[in-house]
Amino acid sequence: MRLAGKNAVVVGAASPIGLACSRLFMREGASILAVDRNHDGLIELCDRIGVEQAIPLVADQSTEEGIGEIAKMCRQRWTAVNILLNCSGIVDFWDVGAETLELWAEVFRMNLFGPAFLARALLPLMTGSSMSSVIFLGAVDGTRGNPTLPAYSASKGGLVPLTHVLADEWAPMGVRVNCLATALIYHHGPSDPSPSHSTVDFEKLRQVTPLKRKPAPEEIASAALFLASDDSSYMTGDVITLDGGRTAITPGTSLY
Repeated sequence: MRLAGKNAVVVGAASPIGLACSRLFMREGASILAVDRNHDGLIELCDRIGVEQAIPLVADQSTEEGIGEIAKMCRQRWTAVNILLNCSGIVDFWDVGAETLELWAEVFRMNLFGPAFLARALLPLMTGSSMSSVIFLGAVDGTRGNPTLPAYSASKGGLVPLTHVLADEWAPMGVRVNCLATALIYHHGPSDPSPSHSTVDFEKLRQVTPLKRKPAPEEIASAALFLASDDSSYMTGDVITLDGGRTAITPGTSLY
């Protein structure tokens, strides 16, 4: 098992991707601290994956209090954190003219500030192991920009330089930092309290994706497992794209 004896914190664990990652990490031998701000979603998660290796924690990483609760639980349960996977997020389906400062602040707190400050809070526990792995769940919208998701694009975009900077700063401490940039994920899970998706033409997105489908949560979990395990021991500061090939071609060419 690739994660045998390792301790993993999964934030956004009640989302479909968080659930898939938690289940896969557990099958590979890891103990899980499953974090989400959705109580009912966490109960469902524990019912589906069992609690013998999973510790549920209702906490909001977009607040200082929530970050403190997560760090405290880790210190109480473990002597080291080997893996931090942050796959929580808020999606905003408005244009810039309709968005408010309060909405932008909420999106940035959850999508960028929370992951950054939680990683910092857990750093003392991550430097205590031989080699630890921090994994951020980003988005291709954060590298290319999406006019229907301005705050989301900007906040997820911030994870890219954050990944580069932390990877450089924390490498001497034995901590690797990488990012998974995904696309075409349109579930409406308990960790995704976004507004209606009715204005988004997902069929058009599917058509301009070379693989002609959205990813399964388990496919993203497999990539996360690679970054969490020693299989990627020489990788840090990287942004891996999982988008079915959509950004590999010149935008618009697939519509010719």
